[in-house]
Amino acid sequence: MYNSYAVGNVVEYNCADFSQYGLENPATTVTVRYTAESEDVKTLTFAFGNVNEEDSTIYVRINNSSYVYGMTKYYKEELSIFDL
Repeated sequence: MYNSYAVGNVVEYNCADFSQYGLENPATTVTVRYTAESEDVKTLTFAFGNVNEEDSTIYVRINNSSYVYGMTKYYKEELSIFDL
């Protein structure tokens, strides 16, 4: 069970071309639904794109935002919900 996540550094703040990160049509998308203290159901959708082979960072987009994040290999392996 996970109660937090960390995606690492912001790779690009206002991305206009998600295809360069493999995020225009991501191969893997994970949606997490959770209940906040107010008992409202919240949703986080993670889109996982290309892997930067130099530093084993995978590009991630959350809730279709314009931000592209870099998730480290450590977190990718800890999630163990997909095989890239």
